[in-house]
Amino acid sequence: MDFAQIRAVVEVTRLQSFSRAAEALGLTQPAISAQVRAAEEECGFRLFDRLGRNVYVTRPGSVLADYGRRLMQYRREALRALTDLNAGPAGRLLLGATEAICTYVLPAVIKEYQHLHPNVGVSIFRHNTNRVVRKLAEGALDAGFVSLPIGAEDLSVTPVFKDRWMAAVAANNPLAHAEKVRFEDLLQFPFILPESGHTRTVMDRLLAPHRRRAKIAFEVSGIEVIKRFVAEGMGVTLLSEIYAAEEVAAGRLKLIPIAGEKLSREIGLAVRRDDYLPQAVKALIAVTRKVRIGKKTN
Repeated sequence: MDFAQIRAVVEVTRLQSFSRAAEALGLTQPAISAQVRAAEEECGFRLFDRLGRNVYVTRPGSVLADYGRRLMQYRREALRALTDLNAGPAGRLLLGATEAICTYVLPAVIKEYQHLHPNVGVSIFRHNTNRVVRKLAEGALDAGFVSLPIGAEDLSVTPVFKDRWMAAVAANNPLAHAEKVRFEDLLQFPFILPESGHTRTVMDRLLAPHRRRAKIAFEVSGIEVIKRFVAEGMGVTLLSEIYAAEEVAAGRLKLIPIAGEKLSREIGLAVRRDDYLPQAVKALIAVTRKVRIGKKTN
């Protein structure tokens, strides 16, 4: 049984679909079906049952997929170990990060990383923290920048950056010149909320005691859109300090600390626990500890 057949079984099991597995592997559906049939002939068991459009993994298929995932992981580790025989970090680094982290944190990190390690190519998978964590656990990524906490025991996390959440208002908002505000002071204005994520979780907690008074004007996907809405005076929100630094410097937004609340966000670099760490990942950890996020690099 070759790696192509094992990989096909693993992907069909994971996605519960021959067509989606084919798409994920860049193959045709007949090719995936042929690889699964070859694996079934060799092991002597039916690996999947098809009922209409649904695909169900059998018990033998589940056992083979479990061993297959481990085999694929060992294969990846072997290739990384061979790459590390070079004099320094080389090869390709597969990173995951949220859209906001890609926009506001990664530029400084990747600029310094590529300056120090030009022989490493970097590919970035952009999605929410939960999806990045899942891709890491599956072995599809080498490392991921995630919002903490994540509660994933199979991952090891190095905290790399921390800043504050603050109230964000338009420059002409009546609260704009306040040194601090109470959260209750914001209730006179409509709120603009992110659709999901850690910031939404924090805002939901703060709003919970005030649901009858609070007005939710918009639920928006994307920090850039939220910042523009707030700058236009369409509502107030919470923003991470670094994410709004440009608008504050330009005078379009004002960030105000919230009295009585210790609101902070922390970003970590996650890797699989007990996994082989190639030189490229070790070098990335070193760079993230060195780079001052939010400061211009030379």
